[in-house]
Amino acid sequence: MSMNLSNPGLSVATEPERLSSLPAGTKRVYIIDDDQNFRLVMRRLIETFGYEVETFASASTFLVHARDATPSCAIVDYRMDGMSGIELQAELTSRGDNLPIIFLTGFADVEITVEAMRNGAVTLLQKPVRSDPLQNAIREAFKSAEKTATNRIDVRHANISAEHAQLVGQLSPREREVADLVATGYSNKRIARKLGLSEKTIEKHRSNCVRKLRVGSSAEMVRAIVVAEMLEL
Repeated sequence: MSMNLSNPGLSVATEPERLSSLPAGTKRVYIIDDDQNFRLVMRRLIETFGYEVETFASASTFLVHARDATPSCAIVDYRMDGMSGIELQAELTSRGDNLPIIFLTGFADVEITVEAMRNGAVTLLQKPVRSDPLQNAIREAFKSAEKTATNRIDVRHANISAEHAQLVGQLSPREREVADLVATGYSNKRIARKLGLSEKTIEKHRSNCVRKLRVGSSAEMVRAIVVAEMLEL
């Protein structure tokens, strides 16, 4: 189920930015997005999952908010006016704050996926957000919050099955080489130049990687490669 951001039955003006009447101990989800209507729709959807929700129009506003000990995670727009989502993540990390973050983006290209995953995001979801993947991501975020902080990305944190990580080992040496370069943000043209191959050959290797890893896109392939690299450390 996708969310309809143009639903005429949703009144932007009535959005309550924070909720304080839910029972103590309820898990909390922070929504940080500069689109007010999107915050409203997301809040209403996530409340149906049984979570307390607080919304913020900017990363800077969220940073000055005093948080209590309630188990929480954050759903953050990757690109916002002012401080971006990735800059917010970096700031929290510098403060020693391990708040699990789920990034949202209007377009999930390889570069964005690499940056988000390497910086420890739970996952990255593309707008419009589907209900089931969102709910699963929030569950994974709270599993992450319950674990002891670690410098290694856990397969579950990355929302990728252990099977996908194992499948990385079945790539041919050349396919793994190409996949690793994709995961560092190289374009097909740059990879072709570096390896002395044609762009058509690189595209074929990428296609083989996606097929062998049983994923649906290059972005998902990158997630599997990043997780495999972390597990190899």
